[in-house]
Amino acid sequence: MRSGKEKNINSILDNSQTSCSEDHISQNSGWILIRITPFESTLRVQSTSLFLLKSDQNFENHAKVVPAYHYLTFPMLALPTLYLGYGVVTDFSFADLVSTLPLLVSFIFSVGVVFLFFFARVFALGVQDRVIRLEERMRMEKLLPEDLKHRIPEVTTEQMIALRFASDEELTGLVFTALSEGISDRKTLKQAIKNWRADNQRI
Repeated sequence: MRSGKEKNINSILDNSQTSCSEDHISQNSGWILIRITPFESTLRVQSTSLFLLKSDQNFENHAKVVPAYHYLTFPMLALPTLYLGYGVVTDFSFADLVSTLPLLVSFIFSVGVVFLFFFARVFALGVQDRVIRLEERMRMEKLLPEDLKHRIPEVTTEQMIALRFASDEELTGLVFTALSEGISDRKTLKQAIKNWRADNQRI
């Protein structure tokens, strides 16, 4: 099912009587630039208006990894913290408090920064989960049959987070299965999805 914005974009492309190949599509800073030939003009649309332009997302590769965050920022914070912690254990002395106190203070500050790193991620995921819950409740109100709509409040946030990947055609059956069998494990529900509905905008 296509959104109204997707239909509007496709309408523009169709009315232009032009072609748009994959080579003419690029994404930059949250915007998708589509080069329309033969006029060599550019259609600039916000990427958030496109749920899916091209996707091969599935259960195996859906986990999102941001290299600069996971592989660069975390080691930059963790390694100095471990080094300072080692220094506190080996060098700190109450007898020489004046010279070793800065080391202790640096270690405490470094630990605080690491905690901030984790909480920043947890808080962002918490907000995202609430947004997903709202989106999925609205989708369920639209797609579920009447005899199942009254059970929407029973669907947990964990279940909704997993079911957001289910296609519209599969949603009813998966919701019924999740509720009737009490399945709340995200991995189990995701693996039950046959027609994957990509989510390319999650954090």
